[in-house]
Amino acid sequence: MIGRVRDGVDVAQVPAALQALADTLRRQYYADSPRWTLGMLPIKDDLVRDTRPIVLAVFGAVGLVLLIACANVANLLLARAGHRRRELAVRAAVGAAPGRLRRQLLIETAVLGLLGGAAGILAAAAAVPALGYVIAQTFPRVDAPRLDIFALGFALAASSASSLLFGLIPAWQLSRHDVRSILTEESRGGSRRHTGHWLVAAELALAFAVLVGAGLLTRSFARVTAVDPGFGVDHRLTVRMSLPLARYAAAPQRMAFYTQLFDRVSALPGVRGAGGVSELPLSDLRNMGTFEIEGRAVSRGADLPHADWRSASPGYFRAMSVGLVAGRFFEDRDAGDASRVAIVDEMTASKYWPGESPIGRRITIDDVAQGNWREVVGVVRSVHHDSLEATSRGTLYFPLAQRTTGGIYAVVHTDADPLSLLPSLRATVRALDPDLPLYDVRTLDDRLSDTLGRRRMATWLIGVFASLALALAAVGVYGVMSYDVSQRVKEIGIRMALGADRRSVLAMVVGGGLRMALTGVVGGGVLALLLTRLAGGLLFGVSGHDPLTYVALAVVLTALSAAAAYAPARRASAVNPVETLR
Repeated sequence: MIGRVRDGVDVAQVPAALQALADTLRRQYYADSPRWTLGMLPIKDDLVRDTRPIVLAVFGAVGLVLLIACANVANLLLARAGHRRRELAVRAAVGAAPGRLRRQLLIETAVLGLLGGAAGILAAAAAVPALGYVIAQTFPRVDAPRLDIFALGFALAASSASSLLFGLIPAWQLSRHDVRSILTEESRGGSRRHTGHWLVAAELALAFAVLVGAGLLTRSFARVTAVDPGFGVDHRLTVRMSLPLARYAAAPQRMAFYTQLFDRVSALPGVRGAGGVSELPLSDLRNMGTFEIEGRAVSRGADLPHADWRSASPGYFRAMSVGLVAGRFFEDRDAGDASRVAIVDEMTASKYWPGESPIGRRITIDDVAQGNWREVVGVVRSVHHDSLEATSRGTLYFPLAQRTTGGIYAVVHTDADPLSLLPSLRATVRALDPDLPLYDVRTLDDRLSDTLGRRRMATWLIGVFASLALALAAVGVYGVMSYDVSQRVKEIGIRMALGADRRSVLAMVVGGGLRMALTGVVGGGVLALLLTRLAGGLLFGVSGHDPLTYVALAVVLTALSAAAAYAPARRASAVNPVETLR
């Protein structure tokens, strides 16, 4: 049900009123079910319930990549400030106030932020069409994304604010030193190198956290796609139809139409099988209810057995390739005036008949006093109805002739492209009823793909941001190690003059990069554990602390850091000690 809160009424008052209504209805109609109640959920929360975790995860990845970029900018600004240290000291010596120097640095970083934001807007303008194409392939009924003035304004403000914030670091570094000491002493740059190393270690930690998230989502996606849905997917066309009650008021009329339809469709060239079901797997329709088992009394207040309810034609199970475990499928003899029968799936059989066969047992979905018992004649495999991630609740199948519904999904199993059969199917329906439309026409493969669409999109986007984070972290390692080598040329020359060979110099510089990488892996591992606890709902079949993912990505990050430090290390090992001493 959908309800609208009356104008002037506080939404917080609604749950109490709803609970009072639930208590009244339970006393009147559900006295034997003390747990029966009514619940409510804001419609906005219901609409975005499945999407919100994915959007938050992607937004979190964007935020971490932004922090990595900011740390890179701060490192570059520190290095630049180190080279301008004497220049700024001279400015201060001839009368420039410290506040003016800091303001100059902040203005320069603000210009960087604005230019970066502008470049980002241009990149977004080029990327949005490509993203729209990907989304159109994943979500055929979702509007294509477009550039939004508020999103662009937010991005520009974030880039400007972050550049100003991280521009304070070199300004703060400069304000810590005395002008006289800068002019009279030769700077060794040790403090700046130390700060730069910690910034790169933080970059690597953030990059590792994003990498772990992408790795866990990728493994989850692989686990989901490996799930057996319990039915065949390829070469199956599904269409929905609803018989108008004005012309098909009686159940025999509806069943006569369905019988003729499936007989004619099954005879079409290239058709392997055809059938119908009231609620198709991977559709938006759900129907569930309770039932009672003959000879089993349910104590007062206890829950009755419950499962999903489906009405299926005799050819449905073969058209969907739902496997038969025991007994038989529905047959033409299970007509409306025949003995009532039912089929249960494996989940229902193991739950309510553990260790025994349900074949021959009797159940009812009506009042026991009416005596409308149905004999269980078959057990079929359980299917994933809602999605591959959702566990089956158990299913009861009834012959379509004995529980005829006004609307069904028709399933046609073909040899070739299922959509190529659509004109013949429309012509067959038109021959039986020219006024009956077919709608929700889709292949079963498309339906399965749609259930994976959100997870596929999240995995793809976070994978892109993880790759970007890894690239930025590698640039950070390369930048700080290059700056480190440039500041330590004299030290390296003296070491080599005193006997250090090129291999030891190479190991010293690469070792510095590895130490930063190990620090980043440890810090990023802790951060990843915290973040995966918040986003655990996105994982499937994989633990948030999966050791294989952590170890594999730690090796990748460490190897990339070593590779990024290798070029500066080669440059350091090529230092000529004679020129350095001279």
